[in-house]
Amino acid sequence: MQTAICLVGLVTLAASAMAVGVLPRHLLQQDEVAKNISVTIPIPTQLPTTPRTTRVIITTTPYVPVYDPTHTTVRIKLDRYHNPSHTLSDGSDCEWFNGCDPYFNILYTSSHDGHLYNITTSKNDNLASIAFGIHVGFPNPFSIRAPVGATIEVQVTALDEDLVGSDELIGMWSFYFVVGTAGKSETKKDASGPAQFGLSFQV
Repeated sequence: MQTAICLVGLVTLAASAMAVGVLPRHLLQQDEVAKNISVTIPIPTQLPTTPRTTRVIITTTPYVPVYDPTHTTVRIKLDRYHNPSHTLSDGSDCEWFNGCDPYFNILYTSSHDGHLYNITTSKNDNLASIAFGIHVGFPNPFSIRAPVGATIEVQVTALDEDLVGSDELIGMWSFYFVVGTAGKSETKKDASGPAQFGLSFQV
């Protein structure tokens, strides 16, 4: 009877030790049980702090183009936005009690690079016209490097910030520039919709 109780106790202690990830240093032999020899099995006083599972943390690395000394820098400058009647792209008013609160999303790429850059300006309250300064939530002008002969494409989307509901489309414009030699510059303006937008390129 005493031997049976000893066996049950040892099995319980061994199971407790294995549950916390520590194996016993000494296993009892059958003759030791019969002789009722007391054997100490180490049990940690604290549970392991290392988690059994680890959550994967996903990080994004900003795209950094490889510098090519044969490429040239093209500066793109936002010049002016004009929407005197505070009109959305569908012809309706931005707000019945106030004007548009415009901000602008800029997508740009080159035919050589193929990477799509995405930047957004700061928001503007109740403005019908904006002459963009040197900082608009990011430096203005901003730049891209490309070889001579590549085509730069810039898409500008103007949105009206709404505190209630989703932001509404004011206008969308696309501009193209073929990279030339140093000193080449072009000013572009699109007045095809209710709102107008202009920007400039310079090598």
